[in-house]
Amino acid sequence: MAGGRPTVYREEMCEEVLPLFEGGASLASVAKSLGICKDTLNAWRAEKPEFSVAIQKGIYLSQAWWEEAGQRGLFQQHQGEKINSQIWMLNMKNRFGDDWRDKQELDVNAVINTEAPDFGEDT
Repeated sequence: MAGGRPTVYREEMCEEVLPLFEGGASLASVAKSLGICKDTLNAWRAEKPEFSVAIQKGIYLSQAWWEEAGQRGLFQQHQGEKINSQIWMLNMKNRFGDDWRDKQELDVNAVINTEAPDFGEDT
């Protein structure tokens, strides 16, 4: 018999999280709305495939919300609505790094010959 407190997880939570993400919510914010800590949210992602799929879909929804907010902010600045582009970019890089990072990784393979060349005998 397993110890600990009974789980508050319900399958309906898979659908409940999506509107939160559609508004740009973070994982911590979604966890708070569910009344759990972020560690519990991550444990459920690892243990419950349907919840993991919902969270992954939600992350994409949140990214789309933030991208659209940035586009609106860029194009509406002339109308008096301002966006802090540095904070927006920092948010994007930190939350959605796979798509928004500056770092580029290069895989370089080379063969280095460490043997001295043979020029024949010294005369």
